[in-house]
Amino acid sequence: MAALWDRDKNSKRGWTVQKVKLGIIGLGRLGRKHAENIYFNIPHAELAAICSVVPEELEQFLHAMAPSLVSDNYQDLIRSDQLDGLIVSTNSQTHCEIICAAAEAEVKNVYTEKPMGMNLEEIDRIKDAVESNPRMRLQVGYNHRFDRELMAVKEKIDAGYVGKPVLIRIVSRDQRR
Repeated sequence: MAALWDRDKNSKRGWTVQKVKLGIIGLGRLGRKHAENIYFNIPHAELAAICSVVPEELEQFLHAMAPSLVSDNYQDLIRSDQLDGLIVSTNSQTHCEIICAAAEAEVKNVYTEKPMGMNLEEIDRIKDAVESNPRMRLQVGYNHRFDRELMAVKEKIDAGYVGKPVLIRIVSRDQRR
């Protein structure tokens, strides 16, 4: 990963912040959300590359966000030395293949949507691939683990407010107040 802080003789504080360059593989619902968050909400991140097998998605993002690398082949993003990290938001059946290819190519930072793999065999393949690349950091998007509302529900359950749950069903539309 590129240094986030560089010495700058012209800066008052002597340091400048460098943007982290990210690529997204898969521009469906979640990929679109990640792209929008990077582009509009994270000042020290740049949406530098996008990949989709759907030409209309590539066209839309190319015009709206102007990434420097646009491809319909995820290998192009994996091979790019211009990226600090990748986001894998393709369909679940492709996660294992892409993560393993990224590990083999010595990509350092990968965030993937869940599930990481479709079965235990794929999970083991991913584990072996990531462990063979000691510099790689892999994060799986269990984003609701840190959701304040769900954490409050868990605290109430742990405190005994509702007894011992047998089944919990939660429907989410990813809407935030």
